[in-house]
Amino acid sequence: MTHAALRPLAEMRVSALLAEAPEVLPCLVRHGFTPLANPAMRRALAPTITLAQAVRLRGLSEAEAASLYAELRTVCPCR
Repeated sequence: MTHAALRPLAEMRVSALLAEAPEVLPCLVRHGFTPLANPAMRRALAPTITLAQAVRLRGLSEAEAASLYAELRTVCPCR
């Protein structure tokens, strides 16, 4: 198991999550992280922020965040 796989999902940089499991991109976009759909924006933004920071910036409610994390855990093979 890789070091990244041991870290909690919320603490991962969005870029690391996408590198480890690119299949999570549609899930993130569906939950409101629409700038990530643009490759240039993804390259610029994803390395600068953790998933938890992105959730706070997006203003997701606790229920919305829980839904996002639950879906990510089903999509991402490392979680």
